[in-house]
Amino acid sequence: MRIAVITLTRDRLPYTKRMFEQLKDCGVQYDHWVLDNGSQDGTRQWLMEQSLYHLIIFKENKGLWKGIQEVIDITNHFKEYDYVIKIDNDFQFPTKNWLRDLIEVYKSHNFDVLSPFVEGVCDGKGGVPRIDSEDGIGIVPHVGGGCLLSTPEFYDEDLPNGYMATGWDTWFCTGLKCGIVEDIHVLHDSKKMEAECKEYHLRQQREEKIKYEKEY
Repeated sequence: MRIAVITLTRDRLPYTKRMFEQLKDCGVQYDHWVLDNGSQDGTRQWLMEQSLYHLIIFKENKGLWKGIQEVIDITNHFKEYDYVIKIDNDFQFPTKNWLRDLIEVYKSHNFDVLSPFVEGVCDGKGGVPRIDSEDGIGIVPHVGGGCLLSTPEFYDEDLPNGYMATGWDTWFCTGLKCGIVEDIHVLHDSKKMEAECKEYHLRQQREEKIKYEKEY
């Protein structure tokens, strides 16, 4: 079984370091494909000093989909892999062997797309719903877009279609069987990150404003 992990990075080096360290306890072997989207805080230099993954570097931010498409092309559409999972660099993984267990649920329940329970996204308050089942495994109409386990075909053909116009926080499961496993937790504390990484978020806001002004 061959597994490809995709991570896009951009600044927030302390979060990237922590996520990479926690990923070692996921319970399975994997090939890690990392694309840096124009970091300016030392992230790029740190990544270049490591040797545990395949590294791609963009000198400027080209966006999430451009980054993922670049990885898809370089890996020849993930043809050598059985499973592919996208993991955001600002996630925390307190559950050991979480990826091994997620793959087992994926196979045993015949899912097309499966996500762990992401704290901060699966809040039951209009976002991704909480799971109401005895085994904590549920079929849902949409999942958080930050941690998606699926097949190479999904990443090559279906991934862009589910985001529609809502950005990358939520992926809509039209036509596919999508699920969440509540016992496998991932942490994503957006408010804490905004407080700790103010320059990153101010930079992001400036770039989004410039992009909006150019388009409209």
